Amino acid sequence: MPAVSRVDSARMGLLVRYLSHTRNRGGDLRLASAPPFLEHLLQITKLSTIFQTYGSEEEAIVSFLKETRTAKKDNAAAGPKVLFVDQSADLCAFVRGLLHNHGYEVLSTCRVRDAKMLLTAAKVDYIVLGPDCAQLSSDSVVASLQPLAPSAKVVLLHNDFKYDDAERAGRELLQRMQASAQ
Repeated sequence: MPAVSRVDSARMGLLVRYLSHTRNRGGDLRLASAPPFLEHLLQITKLSTIFQTYGSEEEAIVSFLKETRTAKKDNAAAGPKVLFVDQSADLCAFVRGLLHNHGYEVLSTCRVRDAKMLLTAAKVDYIVLGPDCAQLSSDSVVASLQPLAPSAKVVLLHNDFKYDDAERAGRELLQRMQASAQ
């Protein structure tokens, strides 16, 4: 089997989603023998704060025996609130994890109808639309959401965002959000 040399943002989101589902069911996920590029990617996206990595499979297994899970700390972000909309649950998970670890409070949904409901219940600072946010055009989606959050800044992600290298995609999203805040 060939070695993995890159991970796109959708696949990182899949890992975050698996981790979340596993922890919600009382389990955990550990990464063993991660290649250097993945270690770097976890650091640069700050996902290293949620993934535990070990040098070998044996170390990862032993870590389950040595470490007792402590009660989850309340680490809710207190920064700007973001609504992310895209049809891909994996991309939603990646963006949620990335932005949360950079100080944002993130809501996400795979459906525009649910996004409208969330906007009626929560005041958001940003609306970020993923490349596959709906069957409608991004202009139509913005037109349907913007009246519910008129002061929110809108960030549209390009069509190739989910296929981009996760590090580059994460860096681009953060830069675009910072640029829209100015």
